[in-house]
Amino acid sequence: MNNKSFYIKEDDKPVIINVTDITEYIDLYKDILPENYITKQWWYFNRLNVPERLRGKGFSKELITKLCEWANVNNIAIFNEITPYGVDLSLNKLITLYAKFGFYNIKGNRTLMIRLPVIK
Repeated sequence: MNNKSFYIKEDDKPVIINVTDITEYIDLYKDILPENYITKQWWYFNRLNVPERLRGKGFSKELITKLCEWANVNNIAIFNEITPYGVDLSLNKLITLYAKFGFYNIKGNRTLMIRLPVIK
C-alpha cells in the first residue's frame, strides 16, 4: 500500500494529513460508490491533525487544498472517514468543512465522505 503525507511545519511541529492508496481494495466499496466513478485510483484518510493551539489559522484549508489539487492532477478519488472530537470539531462542523472542498456523504452514511477528482 502506498502512503503520502501533506504537511505544514509551524513552530517546529508539523500539521499533517496522511492518505493511503486503497485502489486494490476498491471493490469492497462498490455498493456505496457513485455509479459514474471512472477514476482508477482511490485514496483514503480519516484524520487531519491540527493541534488545538493552531486551529483557526487556515492550516486545515491549506492542507486540504494541497490534497485536492494533487488528487485532481493525478485523477484520484478520495475517501474521508470523519472522526469528530471535541465540541469545536463536531460531526456537522467537519461535514461543512469538507463539503467546501467537494466532499459529499455517500449512501446516507454521515461519517463517510467522498471526493471525485475535478479534471480541467
